[in-house]
Amino acid sequence: MSARDPIRMYLSQMGNIPLLSRDDEIFLAKEIEITRKRFRRNILRSFMALENTVGILERVQSGELPFDRTIKVSLTERLTKAQVSARMPVNLPTLRRLMQAQRRDFAVQVDNRACGTEKAAARQRFLRRGVLARGAARRRSVRPAPPRFPSGASRAGRTRGCSRRPAPR
Repeated sequence: MSARDPIRMYLSQMGNIPLLSRDDEIFLAKEIEITRKRFRRNILRSFMALENTVGILERVQSGELPFDRTIKVSLTERLTKAQVSARMPVNLPTLRRLMQAQRRDFAVQVDNRACGTEKAAARQRFLRRGVLARGAARRRSVRPAPPRFPSGASRAGRTRGCSRRPAPR
């Protein structure tokens, strides 16, 4: 074989990179888990993501989506598939009611005709209820679904004929 063989070059380069120690591997695994939890908690702060999560859970409950490929049963929380399935008929209507109340309180907050005390009360309810809804959705452990692109959209997320890029933050 030639010295320019790409596989041989790759393997020789990989041999020069040190492997992780057991402690490094454990440290990185913990960091990944912490980051995943933070990500899930923060993504569910978006009302749209929370609404999408509830929709996915409803589709699982109705049988449109497979349970095992959509919901991750947490061994650390000692939950089984049967326990999660049994809770869904109770939890989903509660989540829907929370979401509807969130919409109503948000409408009050942006209504120019509402007085300051009414807006402040709506904001307090909105924040308190948001914590409850996010916690309930997070405990259902929905796995991220692959993105669905509208017809005519490229994988890069742009529609045909649109060259606008998001503004830098």
